[in-house]
Amino acid sequence: MFCNVLWRGCESALWSDRVVLCNADHLSGVNYDVGTHVYQSLPFYLTLYLNILSLYLCANSLEYLSSQQALADLARLLAHVKKAYNTDSSQVITVGGSYSGNLAAWFSVKYPAMVDGAVASSGPILAEANFTEYMDVVADSLEYFEGIDCVNALQTAAESVAALAAQGVGSAGYTQLDTDFVTCSPMASAQDLSILLSDLMGNVQGTVQYNKAKPGSFNITTVCDVMLQTTAEQTPYDQFVELASMYRADYGMTCEDASWADTVAYLSATQNDGDNSGRPWTYQTCNEFGYYQTTDSTVGNSTPHSFLY
Repeated sequence: MFCNVLWRGCESALWSDRVVLCNADHLSGVNYDVGTHVYQSLPFYLTLYLNILSLYLCANSLEYLSSQQALADLARLLAHVKKAYNTDSSQVITVGGSYSGNLAAWFSVKYPAMVDGAVASSGPILAEANFTEYMDVVADSLEYFEGIDCVNALQTAAESVAALAAQGVGSAGYTQLDTDFVTCSPMASAQDLSILLSDLMGNVQGTVQYNKAKPGSFNITTVCDVMLQTTAEQTPYDQFVELASMYRADYGMTCEDASWADTVAYLSATQNDGDNSGRPWTYQTCNEFGYYQTTDSTVGNSTPHSFLY
């Protein structure tokens, strides 16, 4: 039996419908979902889903949310699963992408006797607070799939947004941003502005990171098709406004919540909420890694590094 341990959650909840199985008739195994402790038969191999979302978001629970704890938990769990299914001689390969890619790689280093190999896709294994390289990769991906004109259009739009923002709180520039991007309430501080800018660029970042991961969702082609529909009357800024409206519609949002206070409240919520991955992920990155996806490099203009502290 070939035992394949799979992390698939990245930085949020698992997409169990997107797991790809090995196409090999001689492999067999079971499916073990750590999040729900449900066993069910699967042809091909043993998969292990690790859901990084904390079930309880209070501080006493979050203290256990660390990469070292996750690795130790997997070591114990792997031994349990192999014993339960009498597969002590099975090989184990850890697989993951992004943060789970880190875990896949780190597990092979920390517990080499328990694993036969690791596949870490896009795993940022080095902690870095000001993670400028993330946006560099976003730009490289946009250029690779759709060409430099798309990157340039987004850059031009970002510069236009930055020019309006530079007019300051209470200015005509802030008012135009409120109007064009349909903020739920007028931005009243530079902190509010940082939330808007983070959300606007986060739309593009998320699309690039999960490009075509879910059928029917926005992808890089979608973004660039919109951004490149420029004319003498329609500027890249106008298209960026249109792109933001499309994201709001896709998310079922009637307005853009550009409120620093609302964001702090969301990250402070301790209720058990499977949709709130922001609190545990923010806690863990602040505590261990950084990974703040800024635009302090030469690509784009949005969240300044200073707003992250």
